[in-house]
Amino acid sequence: MDEIDISVIHPGSEFRDPDLLEPILKDHPDWPVLKAIMKTGVDLGLDKELKRDEDTRKKDFEDALKKGNSGTMRDPLAANTVKENQEKEVTYRRVIPITLECASKLKNASICPLGCAIQWTIDEEGRKKIKMRTTHNLSFEWLSGLSVNSMVEKKQLEEILYGHCLIRVIHIMHKMRLKHPEIAILLSKFDIDSAFRRMHSQPDQAPLFLTVLHDEDGDGAYLDTRMPFGANQGPGKFGKISETVTDLANHLMVNECWTPARLKSSFSKDIPPKKILPKSVKFGKAIPLLVDIKDHDSYWDVFVDDLINVTLDQMNLEGKAREAAAIALELLFRPNSDNEEVKRNTILSLKKLLAEGGQEEIRVILGWLINSREWNIKIPHEKATRWMSDIDELIEKGLHRQKVTRKDIESVLGKANEASFIVRELRFFFSRLRYRLKIAIKYRRAFLQPGEIEDLRLIRNTIEILSEKGRSLNHVSMTIPSLFLKQDASTSVGIGGFMDLGYGWRIIFHPEILKFFHINTLEHMAGVANIWMAIKLLNINGDGNGMKFLDQSDNMTAIAWMLRSTYYEKENRPEAILREIMARHLATLLFQSDTGTRRVSQQNKLRTEDDGRSGGDYLLDRISRAENDASEGVTKGTTDKDCEYFRKWRAFTTRAGLPLFLDNISREEQIKICGAFAYEIRHNRFGKKSLSKLKGDTVETTLDSVCKTFVANGIPSPQVGVNGKKGILIDRQIKGYKDEDEPTKRQPALPVRFFLFLSGLLCFNERERVIRDLILIAFFFLMRSCEYSETPNKKNKRTKLLELRDITFIVGGREIPWNGNIDNASEVLVTFRNQKNGQKMETISQSKTDLDLCPCKVMIRLVKRLRKYKETKGSTQINTYYFKGKIGLVRNTDITNKLKSTVRTMGKDDLGIESHEVGTHSLRASFALMMALMNIPDSRIMILGRWKSEAFKKYIQRQIIKVRDTTAYKALRSITSNFRIKMR
Repeated sequence: MDEIDISVIHPGSEFRDPDLLEPILKDHPDWPVLKAIMKTGVDLGLDKELKRDEDTRKKDFEDALKKGNSGTMRDPLAANTVKENQEKEVTYRRVIPITLECASKLKNASICPLGCAIQWTIDEEGRKKIKMRTTHNLSFEWLSGLSVNSMVEKKQLEEILYGHCLIRVIHIMHKMRLKHPEIAILLSKFDIDSAFRRMHSQPDQAPLFLTVLHDEDGDGAYLDTRMPFGANQGPGKFGKISETVTDLANHLMVNECWTPARLKSSFSKDIPPKKILPKSVKFGKAIPLLVDIKDHDSYWDVFVDDLINVTLDQMNLEGKAREAAAIALELLFRPNSDNEEVKRNTILSLKKLLAEGGQEEIRVILGWLINSREWNIKIPHEKATRWMSDIDELIEKGLHRQKVTRKDIESVLGKANEASFIVRELRFFFSRLRYRLKIAIKYRRAFLQPGEIEDLRLIRNTIEILSEKGRSLNHVSMTIPSLFLKQDASTSVGIGGFMDLGYGWRIIFHPEILKFFHINTLEHMAGVANIWMAIKLLNINGDGNGMKFLDQSDNMTAIAWMLRSTYYEKENRPEAILREIMARHLATLLFQSDTGTRRVSQQNKLRTEDDGRSGGDYLLDRISRAENDASEGVTKGTTDKDCEYFRKWRAFTTRAGLPLFLDNISREEQIKICGAFAYEIRHNRFGKKSLSKLKGDTVETTLDSVCKTFVANGIPSPQVGVNGKKGILIDRQIKGYKDEDEPTKRQPALPVRFFLFLSGLLCFNERERVIRDLILIAFFFLMRSCEYSETPNKKNKRTKLLELRDITFIVGGREIPWNGNIDNASEVLVTFRNQKNGQKMETISQSKTDLDLCPCKVMIRLVKRLRKYKETKGSTQINTYYFKGKIGLVRNTDITNKLKSTVRTMGKDDLGIESHEVGTHSLRASFALMMALMNIPDSRIMILGRWKSEAFKKYIQRQIIKVRDTTAYKALRSITSNFRIKMR
C-alpha cells in the first residue's frame, strides 16, 4: 500500500499532498495531527496493555458472528437499507468485500455489529425527509468483555472544541448586534459530505471493525478502510480537520489581499443568493453582554461537519463569506477530477448547499431556528411536533397507570434538557422525573405520579410556546442583569423585599400563621414574591425581551429551592406543597405557560388498553374501539372531544368514590349526581384551561356527551328520569347557567366598501396578493376558513380545503377545467367536496359582472397565478403561494391579520367596526348581509352559504336593523345591483 500511494484505499487519498500544504499550515497548532492523518491514517491509540492473545481473539470473533448485527437489523427495510449503503461504500472503494473465511484469518480480525439509525435530513428545497444511516457499534462488548472503543487509551482521545459551537456563534452575533444595531446579520451553513468517511484508518487497525451481512447466498464480510461511524476517535480526529478549515476561512475573511473577484471556489454558482427580510421588519434589541467578546464583522465556526457563518450585511463581507469556507475546503481536500476512475462525493453536499448555503436572516442552525433580525430563537415546528407527540404518549401512560420504561423517560428528559438550552428555568422541574428514572432503572419499570405528569405538561406546553413564539436571544447570551432584587424574612413579623427601581414591599403575617412555617420556607416565599412583584410592576409580557433579574438572599436553602425542585408525592408537608404551588405560579409568568391547567392537546385519542378491567369499563373500551373503526360520519376531532368529556366524568366519579357507570344507584340519585357533575364542569374543576367558569352551553355539551356514552353501552342515560324525560332539576340548572352567561360576541359583517378598498390595495409580494384574492373569494362564496386556508387540526376535520380541480369555468356555454383557456369565462363554478354539515359535492356558481370587484375575475386571476408555479396540478390547494424561493400555504391567521390591518387602516369612523372585532367569520357573514339588504329570500341565502338552518341570521340581524332606511343602505343597493347571484 505504501508503494502504490495513488490508490483510493491509501491513507490521505481524499486530501491534497501534505508537502504542498505544509508551507501554509505548518504554524497551525493542529498541523502535526492533520499531517499524520493524511500520511498514515487515523491512529486509534489502542492501549497496549489490553491487547488480546490469538485464542481470545478467535473466541471473540466466533461469538460476535453468532450474535449477529444489532436489533434494528431485524426490520427488513433497515436490513435492505444497510445492504444498499454497504454496496454504495463498495462502489466508492471505501469498503472491500471479502469472504468470511478470509476475514477470520486477518491479523486482529474482529466483528462489529451493524445497525440502522433513522435521522432527519433535508432536500435541495429545504424540505424535511427521513434518512436511514448505517451505524457501527464499536462499543459492542465481545466475549472477552472488551470492545474497540474500550481498548482506546483515554489520554489518546483528542480534545473536543465543537461542543460549545452554538453558544459561541450566538455570543458573536450578540456583539455584532450591539455594535451594529440596524445592520442585518446573515446566517449560512455548509455541510461537509461524508465527513468521517474522508479519513482512512491505519491499515493494520482496519480489521478491528470488520462487518458481516447475512444473505441467502451465505454470509459476506466487509473490510472497512475508512473511519466508521461509532468510533470514539472519529469526532476528535475529524475536528482537527474541520477546525483547520474554519481557521482558514476566518483568516481569508480578514485577508485584504483576497477578494472573490480574484479567486472563487468551484461551488460558487451553486451557492444561493442572499435573502434579506423587508425593511418593515424591525431589528430586535440586544442587551449589553456580561462578558468581553472579540469584535467580528464575519465569523466562521464548526460543529463536527457543519460549517456555520454569521456575517454583517456589508458589500465587502457578504461576497467573501460566500466563498471563504468552500475555498478553504478545496485547499485541504483533493478536488474531484472530471475523469475520476472511482466514484467520489464532492466535498460539500450539493443538496444541503442549495437549501442552507444561502445567506439569510432566518436559518436553522444546529436544530434551532434563529431569527437574527427579530432577535429570537425557536424550536423548528417539525421538531417540536415530534417532541410533543412523544411527551403526549408518556402523559397518556401516566394517566392510565401504565408502566413506563427507562427508555421512555430518558427520551423525554433528553428533549426537555435540549429545550432548557433557551429556557434554563425549565431545569427546575426535572428533579422528579430524574427520580422516577432511577426507579425505572432499578426495577425496569415505573409508574408516573400526578406531580410528574404535571411536570411533563409544563415541559410540553413550554416546547409548544418555544415553537410558536420562541424566546429572545438575550436569554441565551450572558447579559447584564436588568434589575437587582433583595429580600429577607422574619419568623416574628413576615417577609419583605426591595428592588433597585426604588420600590419596597412587606407582608406582615399573623403570629399564629408564622408558627406553621420554618424560616427557610419564609425566605423562599420572599424570593418568589419579589420576582413575581418585579414582573408585575414592570408589566412584562412574554419573555421581556430577555431581561434578567439578579436576586440576592442570605439563605442558602432558599436559593437551592429556587434552583431545583425537591418535592415528591409522598411529601405532604404544608411547606413542601407551598413550594410546589409557588414554583408553578412563577413558571406561569416565566414561560408564558399554564403549568397545570392548560389543556394538553391529545394528538392521539386516550387509549384504553386491556389492563384487567371488567364490567361497564371494559365494555366502554371495546365499544369505543368498534365505533372508532366503523364510524365514518364522525370526525376525529369530535371523537377526541367525546373522550375528553368522559375523562372528566371518570375523574369526577373517582374523586366522589362512585362506580364509573353508577351501578346500583337509583335514577333519582343519578340525576342529582349529574347535577353535581355539571356544577364541577361549570367551575372548571377538571379542565385544562385557566378559566374560572365554563359557559352553560359547554356544561350541557359535556353532560350530553357523557350520557351518550352511557347509552352507547346499553346503559340508560343518568340524566333521564323514570318518565323518559330529562330531569327537571338538570334543565333548570343548565338554563340558569345560560341566563347567567354573557352574550356571545359574534364577528360583525363587513360592508362592501371594505372589499372595494381591499381590492384596490397595492400588494408588495406574491403572498400578499394571494391573501387578498382568497379574502375576496371567501367573501363571494361565503366560505368557511378551513375551505380556503390552513387551520389547526386540519386532518381531524371533515371539511376539505379547495383545490384547483374543484374550480370550473363556463366559457361560451361550455364547462372548462382550471387548466383550460379561461380568459373569457362568463361564470365560475366551485365544488365543495365535503363540508362541515356533511353535504358532499355541492356546487355554487357566481357570474361575471362589469365591476372590478367581480367573483369570476378574482377567481381567474388566482387560478392563472397558480398555473405559473412549477409542478402545479389539480390537487394543488388554492391557498398555495410562491415567495422567497419557496412554496408556502396561507394560514387562517394570515387571513385574520390582513382583515384586522385593513380595518385599522380604514378606521372606525369609516366602518363603525374596530379591528379586534373582525375575523374569518366576518367574511361568511358579509355576503349574507349584502344579500339580505338586497331583499334576497333567506332560502336562497342558505343555498349560497350552504347553511342547513337559519343560523346565519345570528350574525347579521342586528346589522340589518342598523343599516336599513339609511343613505348607506341606498348606496349599498346601487353598488350591489350589478351583482348577479346564480346558484346551481
